[in-house]
Amino acid sequence: MTQDTGSSGRPPVDPASASAAPPPPQGAYPVYVSAPPQKKSGMLTRILMGVFVSLFIFSLLSNFYLTQIVSALMSGPHEETYQAGDDAEQRIVIVPVTGAITDETAVFVRRAFNVIRQNKESLPKAIVMRVDSPGGYVGSSDRIYYEVTRFKKEFPKIPVIVSMGSVAASGGYYVSAPADHIIAEPTCITGSIGVILQAATVEELLKKVGVEPVVIVADSSPKKDIANNIFRSWNEEDYARMKTVLNAAHERFMKVVSEGRSAALKQRDVNLSDEEVKAVSTGEIYTAAQAVANKLIDAEGYLDDAIAEAAKRSGMKGKPRVTIIQPPRGFNILNLVMKSEQQALPQNGKELATWLREATEPTLEYRWIPGR
Repeated sequence: MTQDTGSSGRPPVDPASASAAPPPPQGAYPVYVSAPPQKKSGMLTRILMGVFVSLFIFSLLSNFYLTQIVSALMSGPHEETYQAGDDAEQRIVIVPVTGAITDETAVFVRRAFNVIRQNKESLPKAIVMRVDSPGGYVGSSDRIYYEVTRFKKEFPKIPVIVSMGSVAASGGYYVSAPADHIIAEPTCITGSIGVILQAATVEELLKKVGVEPVVIVADSSPKKDIANNIFRSWNEEDYARMKTVLNAAHERFMKVVSEGRSAALKQRDVNLSDEEVKAVSTGEIYTAAQAVANKLIDAEGYLDDAIAEAAKRSGMKGKPRVTIIQPPRGFNILNLVMKSEQQALPQNGKELATWLREATEPTLEYRWIPGR
């Protein structure tokens, strides 16, 4: 069949292909233009970006937690609710004295009483000292005793009740003695009214390692060396010097017990003689029942009993509102950091000398040490 070419002599044009691009010239290849290929991130770039993002997030979290810790440390001791009561204005405040008594403990107790007294328009009706401590440093215990007696003189109408926990021995009893009433848990260990000194010398150790120390004192202070030289073993003069110090601290302890307990017992028309105080001040520990018999405490009981006694003495009616003074939230974290630094082994000769001095420094303590 012959194709119809129309009147022009050319074959008809297909309308579908009329708008198509003209064909390339004969003998030429078509040219295709495409978008440039996208660059793919290399492995190193992705790793660096991940590290950067991780460090940024870590920095934000670190700053947040550091701010929280600093804020807690700066806030100081604060009062928190321990027990809700019938009347918010009628409250009893618990001041805890726990663990070994150190300078940090004394500072906390001082600040705790300052928190209590800072608003004289809203003073508590009574104080309950919760003591759970084997004692500690002589000076620290005495500073806490001072804070308690100072508060009692400042606010004589606010009774101070002591609640003894598992142990309230030696310095733990020392700080309790000025209270108006002492209640101890039935399983409490208390007493241990005595003074102990622990020291060490390194003479024999230095002989073994071949080190000969040199210690010189001024001509005008020849006794500076007595009980003050860790590089030689103690002699009779050293012991005699420290015995004088120990005896003075023990006399102080007995005076604190006599004055504090005599005032508390007088409220019940009970007398306590100096001979009775001396008889129980041999360093012996006592159970709660024995302590009651020896007039060292007033009764057996728990914290709730101490709170009830405080409410009774302050004339409160109904269920008392009870708060407790808490240390700063970052306090324990800071102590752990400081202790870890203190326990680090010496790295050079100078650090070793300092470590030896601190490790062998005679420490005077009102402390009960189990097994001794």
